[in-house]
Amino acid sequence: MKKSILGLLAAAALVSSCGGGEREYLSFHGIPMNTPFEAFVDSLQQRGYQIDTTRTDSAYAKLFIIDAEQNITVDVATDTAGIAYIIEEYHATYNDSTRQLYPVFYRQFQNELGGKPWLRAGGGDDHKEAVFETEKGILEVNLKNTSFPMLQIVYKRDTNK
Repeated sequence: MKKSILGLLAAAALVSSCGGGEREYLSFHGIPMNTPFEAFVDSLQQRGYQIDTTRTDSAYAKLFIIDAEQNITVDVATDTAGIAYIIEEYHATYNDSTRQLYPVFYRQFQNELGGKPWLRAGGGDDHKEAVFETEKGILEVNLKNTSFPMLQIVYKRDTNK
């Protein structure tokens, strides 16, 4: 009886030591998605991002950022649990520009997150989607070359975890 109680205590200690760590989240340029919204905005501003206050909706805690030098827009939305998603878009004049960015980001996230993403079919060279589903969250890399070439990276907090 004494051995079985010690065994249960040892098993409970092992489970609590394995599961006791804090959950890791996807990070956006080094800032984890579980960062409080105000601190997240401050960190982005310290990194040189400009907040477009005319397109920011404080009622929904939506943030719109423009980096005109690199032709990038970033949209951040929150819910009651924190940052719900981040959409980073790279806009280009020519399809070749965004076509060249896609494999760079694909490989980068494959190395950072590990494993192979789920690839959505269709579209050829101008429409590609890779979805990385991880313990940290869901990340999508989308190439959308239409009349306005764009590469989109979507960071989502996995609400099922």
